[in-house]
Amino acid sequence: MHPLSLAFIVAIIFSTGIRLWLTARQIKAVTENRAQVPTPFAQSITLEEHQKAADYTLAKSRLSQIDAVLGTVLLLFVTLGGGINRLDEASQ
Repeated sequence: MHPLSLAFIVAIIFSTGIRLWLTARQIKAVTENRAQVPTPFAQSITLEEHQKAADYTLAKSRLSQIDAVLGTVLLLFVTLGGGINRLDEASQ
């Protein structure tokens, strides 16, 4: 394997790993604080509204994790797995 290909794979996997780790931290923080409205917002937001926003954030974050993994797999397939060549051959 070419050294640049290996560097590309490492960079993509590292980047995806960081995204997944940060999203997991966000999910944990939102889950831990879902039951109570933060003090600065207690006068303007109801618990129901806060929980609805938390649920939306959790769903969006989980979808973001799936998107990150599928995007990485697709990127690696297209760039290193011969996807570009297959598309080129199919278009002729």
